Amino acid sequence: MAFERQWTAVPPIALTTDGSTTGVIQVADTVGFFVKMNAQLSNNAGQILTVEIKRVISQYILLVGPPKTPITTYSDCSAFTVATASTISAQQQNKTSLSMEDRLLATYEQEPLNDWRVRPVDQHGNGYSDSNPLPVVFDGTVSIGDVHILGPAPDNNELNVNADGSINVNIVETPVAGNLVRNIYSEANAVVGHVTTTLVQYTVPGGITNAILYRISVSGENIAKYTVFWNAAQIDTRRTYYGSSLSEYFEFTTGTNNGFTLSPGDTIVVKVIHGQPYIADFEGRIQILEIS
Repeated sequence: MAFERQWTAVPPIALTTDGSTTGVIQVADTVGFFVKMNAQLSNNAGQILTVEIKRVISQYILLVGPPKTPITTYSDCSAFTVATASTISAQQQNKTSLSMEDRLLATYEQEPLNDWRVRPVDQHGNGYSDSNPLPVVFDGTVSIGDVHILGPAPDNNELNVNADGSINVNIVETPVAGNLVRNIYSEANAVVGHVTTTLVQYTVPGGITNAILYRISVSGENIAKYTVFWNAAQIDTRRTYYGSSLSEYFEFTTGTNNGFTLSPGDTIVVKVIHGQPYIADFEGRIQILEIS
């Protein structure tokens, strides 16, 4: 149930990791917590700490600090651990009052858009995208008439559908002699903030003519900056942001470019750096075509 002028109470939710000295609290789901809301941390040792929600970082992470302090002031929550059955909860309370000017500033997108932001978001405040699709439930049936699918001219052969609705498909793949597609995957775990870390790398082996760099995919638990180096020269950079996907792609194949050509001995290195106050895991994959 929702209240017009008050936030609904949040029952105790167990912490999934130990509280940090910098106010980082991780739970199974942050739904129900809002910035400027007062909350209570407690454990089975009888300790209770009243905090204010400073940031709702993601579906799982909150930043908390002392009530009525700047939004960048955080509390030491290290006493609240998983071993002491620590929880975080919130009582029903009045919502924070925002001036009309603050509301306008929060919803107006500045240059180059120059428009009012009106778009749907999920319960965590994230916009809908390919990686976060809008949930749709359909309960019913759709009936259409006979459908005939014809092949290209001049034969115009009709596609035959089996009685159970399935279609017989023959997949024929002809390998190209001397060509080998390789996928190099690697992970960087427990990466601390503000430290540039190698995520994945590849060196063109000797004995082949050259290699073609097709694409690179990266992802992680925190927003981050990903940089691609070719023989120590920076050739591309991507960044991820909260509110969008935490995955990114480097595409080197376009309509006028069949990839980035590499010679034997050349090295491709992908590095990651993030500025968050808590560690996170990151993943990367390099797709390469080796030509003998």
